[in-house]
Amino acid sequence: MNEKLFRKSSLEHLASLEKLDTYVKVTTPRAWISVIGLLLLLISVGIWSSAVSLKTSVSVEGVMYENKLHVFLTPQQAEKLKEGMSVEAGGERIGEITGIIKEPVRREEAGKLYLTDYYRETKLDDWNVEVLIDVSNGISEGEEISCRIITDKTKIGKLILE
Repeated sequence: MNEKLFRKSSLEHLASLEKLDTYVKVTTPRAWISVIGLLLLLISVGIWSSAVSLKTSVSVEGVMYENKLHVFLTPQQAEKLKEGMSVEAGGERIGEITGIIKEPVRREEAGKLYLTDYYRETKLDDWNVEVLIDVSNGISEGEEISCRIITDKTKIGKLILE
C-alpha cells in the first residue's frame, strides 16, 4: 500500500491480528424487545391521536316547548352556530340545531309563551338570539335542560402537527 496516503499507525493496526480472537457483540433479545416496545408505543400514540378529537362547545340552558328545545344566546355566541350542529347533554348526543332566529329580541320579549319571568331575569341577557334544537329523546314539555352545542371538533393529531 501507499504509505504516503495512510498513516503508519493505521496500517500497523490493520495488519495486527491481536483482536481476531475477541467475540463480536451480538444484540440481546432484551434490546430487541425494547426497540419493538418503543415502536409499538409510537404506533399506538399515532393511532390514538388520529382517532380522538377535542370538542369546542358553548354551554347553554333551554326549555322544551312544542317538541323543540328553545335556547337563547347572545348575538356574539350565536354567530358561531350553524344549523345541523350537534347538541349534547350528559356526554350523550341529544339532538341538533334545526333553526336559528337571527333577529335578536329583548329580554322582556324572549319566549313570552313559555319562559317564566324568573328564567328571563336570571338566564337571559339584554338582547338574545333564539336557537331551536330538535331533540331525539323524550323530554317533557316545559322541562329546563342544561346542554352544550358542539361548535368544532379538532383531531389531536392535527393539533400536534400544527
